[in-house]
Amino acid sequence: MMGVRVTPEKLSDIEFLEAILRREGISVSRVRHHENDAIKWLRLEVALSELNKALQVREEFVSAAKDRGYKWVTMDLSG
Repeated sequence: MMGVRVTPEKLSDIEFLEAILRREGISVSRVRHHENDAIKWLRLEVALSELNKALQVREEFVSAAKDRGYKWVTMDLSG
């Protein structure tokens, strides 16, 4: 997303959340930060072959994201 300022805090959030996925054996993934005004949300991209693994860690991932101030976690179903 263009126009979103990269900050150490945002990078730290993304690194932490991607580490949750790696720990669960999800090797092909990206966590994307989005924001509009004061609302932050995430878009999760995982390989279609690892979609089930991502769903297994859903509660932990969403909880960690919300703890960091993200309102929504969405998943890109195109992989």
